[in-house]
Amino acid sequence: MKTAKAEDFNHAILKGYNSLLAEIEAQKNVELEDKKPEIASLLTDEIIKRYFYQEGLYNHYVLYNPEILEAKKVLNDKQQYDKILNY
Repeated sequence: MKTAKAEDFNHAILKGYNSLLAEIEAQKNVELEDKKPEIASLLTDEIIKRYFYQEGLYNHYVLYNPEILEAKKVLNDKQQYDKILNY
């Protein structure tokens, strides 16, 4: 845009430029909304680490981490556990 202004043809590209900026902003909002759970999880992890150190983070994971919760569920379900191990 700076070059376009300097060369005095910014009026010809202004509409396209503003359209592109609006599209970029809209896409950033979509991506931010899509990543909201991941961002919240990362922020929660950082806050816990700062106040309760690594051990506090591990305790938090045991209670709330979806992967660990699923693993505990599998370990407590002999049929599902055997199925995973192909017994």
